[in-house]
Amino acid sequence: MYQQPNIRLLKAVVILLGVAILISGAVVIWGITSRVGGKAERGSVASAGLVRAGAPAAFGVRKLELPRSSRIIEMRPDGDRLLLRIRDVGGAEQIILLDMNTGERLGSFEIEALE
Repeated sequence: MYQQPNIRLLKAVVILLGVAILISGAVVIWGITSRVGGKAERGSVASAGLVRAGAPAAFGVRKLELPRSSRIIEMRPDGDRLLLRIRDVGGAEQIILLDMNTGERLGSFEIEALE
């Protein structure tokens, strides 16, 4: 049976578009499964760098000595470090840097207002 050239061209275009839709669908499904399947979600502790490959060594309970009149006003993880911002009753602030793997105090910054 003889078909017009325009019909043949239309069939070829429909077949190519169908194949393109199948391939793009497979890519979308692969992308979703690769993000969900065993990898850390964005914003999680593992993706923030707080947990290294393998289980980190537990350091038990560590005591952090703060001045009696101070309180923690902010805690912010930064890789395998933790930044604590504390403020005393007089309004003076200090930033304390802790190692998340060992619990050790790495240092501190006293913040002074310039006059």
